[in-house]
Amino acid sequence: MQYIEVSVIIQFLLFCISNANPLIGNNIRRARDKEFSFIVSISAKTARFDALSDHICTGTLITNKHVLTAEHCMCSNIHLCQVIAGSNNLYEGKKYNIRNWISYLEWIEKNRFHLEFAENDISVLTLLETIADPEIEPANLSTMTNRDLIGIDVVVAGWGRTNTQRLAIIMETAMLKIISKSECLKKVKKISQTKTDMIVPPTVLCSIAKPYTLLDNGESGGPLLDTNNHVVGVNEGTTPQTDKPFDPNEVNIHANINYYRHFIMDTISN
Repeated sequence: MQYIEVSVIIQFLLFCISNANPLIGNNIRRARDKEFSFIVSISAKTARFDALSDHICTGTLITNKHVLTAEHCMCSNIHLCQVIAGSNNLYEGKKYNIRNWISYLEWIEKNRFHLEFAENDISVLTLLETIADPEIEPANLSTMTNRDLIGIDVVVAGWGRTNTQRLAIIMETAMLKIISKSECLKKVKKISQTKTDMIVPPTVLCSIAKPYTLLDNGESGGPLLDTNNHVVGVNEGTTPQTDKPFDPNEVNIHANINYYRHFIMDTISN
């Protein structure tokens, strides 16, 4: 999964978004049927709709009508986007219209809460109708503490361009490992060769794989899962930005569910 590039410096997260393509690297396989029934495609509505070319981002069904995804996946006009759910094959899922879509920043402003960090790449959309398919079971949010997350195996899945540069119609998945903030910072500084003061804020998690597996834009907004398929993060991108199309030493970046739990729970309860 190559992915969008994110620069974790004083400005925090700087996105360089490309066209939708997910998993690039090693130890990638096709997802089994119904293995991730809660993972959905967020796609554009076009005159000649094509599920693959119109795929924008990935999302996670966390109730029968709420989808967790990245803020940068948000459509400026929700009537021009839709959710496709119910199949690993993009062409076999059912289409669902979107009722509304709220980002963390909008939620903060609406409730007049203090904004601690300028960049918060997470959002929740609400579907116009409830998904009643008995084979689609929404994902649960992880209850693991930040300390317990360090070093655990995690899973990502999505659609898009493969190692052969062909567009994958069937969802692909791979295993990663969450690393500590200190290890993340060390890797980022080594690649970027910068002496600039840098931080890894509590809003994000970092992950790697050996051999490498990197996220790419089509998997953007999708879930970072523990081995019980509980959501621990939302996929954002890779860091640091380099001159190469991708660098196998880059680090994957994910929004940390623990930081945004209040936003998520308040949104789905209302």
